[in-house]
Amino acid sequence: MSRNRTTFVIGAVASAAIGIYGLTVTGAFAETNVFDRFLKDANPPSYEGNYFCKAIASGGLFYDEVNKSWSGASFNTGDTQFVLGMKERPESKAEPLAMLRFYDVDIKDMQSGQVSKCTKSKFAKNDDEARVPVDKSAMVYCTRSLYFDYTINMSTLRYINTYMAFFLTKDEEEPKEQGEAPGVDTPYIQGGQCVKLN
Repeated sequence: MSRNRTTFVIGAVASAAIGIYGLTVTGAFAETNVFDRFLKDANPPSYEGNYFCKAIASGGLFYDEVNKSWSGASFNTGDTQFVLGMKERPESKAEPLAMLRFYDVDIKDMQSGQVSKCTKSKFAKNDDEARVPVDKSAMVYCTRSLYFDYTINMSTLRYINTYMAFFLTKDEEEPKEQGEAPGVDTPYIQGGQCVKLN
């Protein structure tokens, strides 16, 4: 992009920002200040770091084989705890006008010690499908191990986790986590709270 073209684009964005914020400024210096403010207000803050998260409540459905019907249930959250890892990617800084930050997201189960990627796409085939975008809303949406969907508000540090797989099969056909009791593979939604570690 030529220098004249760059100046025109910056000027146009700055002019838009002046209109949005209701400012009256003159001169190139003031225009640059407005543009900087526009970038600061438009882009989300960085949420890079590690967060300890703990489930507080859980509920869902189970299928009653005797009555042949679905029923609601509240579940014991047990010791559901994990560490959410947010590592900001270089392209966040390379694209200041994108109004997004991109992260590699990991979830470490505190009970098993297993670390899993949480990706933008359930079937992430490349780097772009794996990176998780976060905009001004501060919301993180990602999927772990194909079946666990997380929605995390990085501003309030509250999260929900949903599980919607395998519950249509018979118990003996259900893939089990290590140590999982028979007949507990049911759809659920779980809510919890996180605190930042570092």
